[in-house]
Amino acid sequence: MTPQELEQLVVLAGDASKSQNQWEATNMLTQWLEKSDETVVPNLIKLLKSTQQESATFFALTTLQRTDMNYEQRVELRTLLMSLVYPLPKHLQIKAGVVLAKLIQQDFVSSWHSAFDELLQTCPPVYLRTLDVLFEASYEGEDSSTRSMKDVLRGMSLSSSVKGVQIPIEQTISAQIMQHLITLLTENKDSDSNTLALSVIKKMVCWIDLSLIMNERVISFLFRALQLGVDAAVLAIGCFSELVGRGMDVPKKVILLQEAKILENVAANVNLKVLDASPIKIVIEVATFVNSTGLELIEAWEENQLAEAFWYQVLDLLFLCFSYGDIDVSGA
Repeated sequence: MTPQELEQLVVLAGDASKSQNQWEATNMLTQWLEKSDETVVPNLIKLLKSTQQESATFFALTTLQRTDMNYEQRVELRTLLMSLVYPLPKHLQIKAGVVLAKLIQQDFVSSWHSAFDELLQTCPPVYLRTLDVLFEASYEGEDSSTRSMKDVLRGMSLSSSVKGVQIPIEQTISAQIMQHLITLLTENKDSDSNTLALSVIKKMVCWIDLSLIMNERVISFLFRALQLGVDAAVLAIGCFSELVGRGMDVPKKVILLQEAKILENVAANVNLKVLDASPIKIVIEVATFVNSTGLELIEAWEENQLAEAFWYQVLDLLFLCFSYGDIDVSGA
């Protein structure tokens, strides 16, 4: 089947106005895919290169996402996806990001060492979608390939001659990603892009070097994000929850809260004193944050005066959240 014939079948399969043609086209596509011969992947890639139909692009990407490819095919596909131009429809941005994330997972550590450098050159929506999907997998759980990817992003050298050598933090790929994300956030006025960038940061907070989060540029933007709408505020507070929840001793968490002034800035930027002044989604996220922070601090509040002071700040915020009596946030 040629790419042109494939495109026609996909278009017909999506046309509900002609049910008989739709059924026949869907059946033919199913039979073609079930053959699973060596022509399937090359023809799907050719279809991606030639089609102007959104439905055909989506079909090709979805099918390739689910199909095993050899290394040469993966290289051809990633080169094609890296050259996508903006604007793309949102559903194609998401699908391109999913496929690129899969390709990075497969090849980054072993052979595609420039993956993140190349990804930086793509259009911002695809770049952000790819990172969001890629780090979602590492956020939810780790396998050996995910651990290897994180090690490299944190600065473990890929070179066999210096394997195990730690690259300076500021030169790591994770540092470059964070710098690029904050640049996008400060220069971009698109709310969808800002939300995506904050989502990526939230998924990175728990595993990148602490210095990449605990610096003036990043922390100050997270505080500003509390004023950028519901979605941005919820994600920014989620970043603070991830930050306090990192695996470190309670005294270090107390110092972190002191240096960043997180509790004070949340209180200053989220209006909890006037009933219904803040959207309930933000209030629930604040309640979640202060609840988890309070549980972290309670272990040391009797021995650490600063922890005790912060614990009372947590209580103040928690009781303000409880004042939203029409919606239960007590289980946060």
